[in-house]
Amino acid sequence: MPFLTPLRRRICGVLQASVFALCGWMALGSSALVAQTNTAADHAGQMFQDALSLWLQDDESASLPMLAELARGGNSAARLLLGHIDKTPALQGPWLTNLPRAARIALLRAEGGLSGRNWITVDADQNDMARLWTDLWQGGDDLSVARAFAAKGDGRAVIQTLLAHASRQQTPFSAQLMAEPWFPQGLIHMSAGWGMDAALLARLPAGDPQRAMLGPEPDADARAQWLATAPEAAALRSACATQCPETETACRQALLTAFPVYQSLLGHGSPDAGLLSDARFAQSAKGQASLARRIMQTRAARLRQSHLTKVAAQDVCAADWLRSEYARYDLPVPPAPKAPE
Repeated sequence: MPFLTPLRRRICGVLQASVFALCGWMALGSSALVAQTNTAADHAGQMFQDALSLWLQDDESASLPMLAELARGGNSAARLLLGHIDKTPALQGPWLTNLPRAARIALLRAEGGLSGRNWITVDADQNDMARLWTDLWQGGDDLSVARAFAAKGDGRAVIQTLLAHASRQQTPFSAQLMAEPWFPQGLIHMSAGWGMDAALLARLPAGDPQRAMLGPEPDADARAQWLATAPEAAALRSACATQCPETETACRQALLTAFPVYQSLLGHGSPDAGLLSDARFAQSAKGQASLARRIMQTRAARLRQSHLTKVAAQDVCAADWLRSEYARYDLPVPPAPKAPE
């Protein structure tokens, strides 16, 4: 299992996952277009809420043109959401993925440059969250950015920032940093020296996958309890409750081991906690489709069949669901969306 690899392989896997994540978040540049800065008001607007609802239903053909129209009109909430969709392949469903490149750019980005500008970088001078994401993508003070994301209550952003920091610095986290109250429990295994002392181990539940990284794997009951209760496994619980209700326990375990490295699971969640809670995202069709997409993207296409065979050995339903999600990306290229009248 991926959680039982030797120390050297674990270190390489952690840093490799961080590098992949960081490459996916490279910024496209910054601008100072005039934009509305009241994200809360923009978020509450009926058109944005309608577009968000459609997007969570995984209806990209209806929701993305609405979000693009809002973004062009200055809606900062739409700009944040489109900016994250643009930067996060797991959030890009089959309709968007199969559009011609020019049509994708027109939907997701502002005009300008060689291939448009990410809306988050456009708003960086006028929106706190946009500024923090731009600072992260451009290689600013990662730890200050992580603390700022923590203060705003965006746990996924904190984890992404810390993984980027670990990748850039090629070093684990210091004991001083890990002692700060905002430091996420899910990254305890990346402690100084890549070791896990007794004090750190005591902070982890008995079934936490991090325990298996430097020691024996938790027993089946402990792992099942962790999967049933841990915040880090919430997306797995939601997907299995919807897709495989008759085999939920086995499904959770199968989806957990479908991730080749633990950090890939930690990076999954709402694109922006201020716009959309992790719970609502996890329970939505889009959230569950993006979970499958994230798993799909951890392996080359030629390895997917062997991967699905291993998943099926733990739960056939989970494997069938992943297979059906993977197949959605083999659809014919859809027509480009019509320009707003």
